[in-house]
Amino acid sequence: MNLEARIKKIMEEARCSYDAAKKADQESHGNLDVAIETAKKKGNVLYSGGKSGLYVEENPQRKSITQYKNGILVEDKFYDFSVNDNIRLKNMLEKGTFDASLLGLHGDTAEVAYTEKLEEEYKEESKAHETDPKAAFIGEGRQLGNSNRDIPHTNIEDILEIARDGDVLFKVMIGSKRVKVKMLRSQTIGDFFNYMERYYDFGLVLSSNGKEIPPSHSVEEIANKLVLLSRR
Repeated sequence: MNLEARIKKIMEEARCSYDAAKKADQESHGNLDVAIETAKKKGNVLYSGGKSGLYVEENPQRKSITQYKNGILVEDKFYDFSVNDNIRLKNMLEKGTFDASLLGLHGDTAEVAYTEKLEEEYKEESKAHETDPKAAFIGEGRQLGNSNRDIPHTNIEDILEIARDGDVLFKVMIGSKRVKVKMLRSQTIGDFFNYMERYYDFGLVLSSNGKEIPPSHSVEEIANKLVLLSRR
């Protein structure tokens, strides 16, 4: 099995990011079983899956979504596309959104591990489940993911070195793209916004767990964290 095939297998089994899978493969010296166990123990650093705009930062309690050919598995509950409005969940993922109530999450971003198995059909493991009523998605609650506050990111570099000798590193989600930012400990969120004016001609908001971070705050407060940049 070549490197890319091993990485894909590790991602599927451990539900981790490409980078996490690659690192686990390197640490295991190509031993697939060891790499999978390593990735499971270390968890995700960041994962943006398939067409989804959902992302996850390292969290041992992260939620999971797996999209199959015939439905979507949210944690341990399967939503069959043949039942009621469950197909709407597929439409949500295609738009990079998802219903917050099904994940039991709060805030603007979802801590999830998203996996696509579009060529596979989900099958119940036990016959005992066959008598249970199939889960149906009723209504549409607050959505997570892409929104009308999303902003373009195609012209943004993967790393923004605002200060060459910066001693604070954090990650920012711009649309569905993760960008690393390097700044000085003495700089503020306002300094970050001033730098971003070269890319955008409208007001910006930086938030963490659904809460806006004021421009006056030091970037040291978000060191090594993942934050969300959106349109004001």
